[in-house]
Amino acid sequence: MFPVTQFPRALCRRVDPDTMFPNLKDAEGIAEARETCVFCPHRAECLEAALSLTPARDAGVRAGTTKEERRKIRRNRAAAARKEQQAIAA
Repeated sequence: MFPVTQFPRALCRRVDPDTMFPNLKDAEGIAEARETCVFCPHRAECLEAALSLTPARDAGVRAGTTKEERRKIRRNRAAAARKEQQAIAA
């Protein structure tokens, strides 16, 4: 379950929790969950919290992103960090 208690004004607190955990093949369900996140005042913090989750705990739509999108963000950040480290070492 999503730890919305750390974000007291999170808009996902106002919807059925199942809304935020659509089937990953359900484009309509994902779109509905994303709409919940669009104007959420905690979107940035929510994304960082979601990115810190282990793959086993990462699920649902968080900060308007799917698990696959968050996996890509993690990979991109790791690649950027490696590139930065290589530039420093050079």
